[in-house]
Amino acid sequence: MISHIDQLEQREKIFLGAGLLFLLAVALFYGILQPYAKAMQRADKSIAAKRLQLQELREVQAEYQALRNSMQRAEAKLAPATATSSLALAEDIATKAGSRQKILAIRPQPAQIQGEIVIENIDLKFEKLSLQDVVRLLQGVEGAPVHMLAKNLQIKQRFDDKSQLDMAMTISLFRRKQ
Repeated sequence: MISHIDQLEQREKIFLGAGLLFLLAVALFYGILQPYAKAMQRADKSIAAKRLQLQELREVQAEYQALRNSMQRAEAKLAPATATSSLALAEDIATKAGSRQKILAIRPQPAQIQGEIVIENIDLKFEKLSLQDVVRLLQGVEGAPVHMLAKNLQIKQRFDDKSQLDMAMTISLFRRKQ
């Protein structure tokens, strides 16, 4: 083989060397450099995707922690099963709001049990309230020492005095099951 190369003329040897260099360059480019560049691009895309997933995970973690804290606050605010009756709590809120004498009706509903929580609903009807009285009552429900929720709120203007309101609402009191 070497003897065949020695028999070639100088110009043919140059062409042969250039061809070998070209083949070596093509093999180097397509065999090593291009796959390496593609692997680096895939790695960069993977890193970017993982960073995005990590950011989303941190956001979900923060949301989870906020929900967990909210749940712990709500559980801490649940009334124990042996606490004051829901009727007494409703009357106490009305008394603190200065609207005890304006209660038209208090009607307790049957308790609902959902897992470890007992929900006691009370229908309350008030008459001749001012807007300030309504606000104080709702603030009293919201700021109660136990977890209470005002539902089904209906406020109507009185027919005889447009500055006064009649209000009907359902208060839900949440307790731990015994």
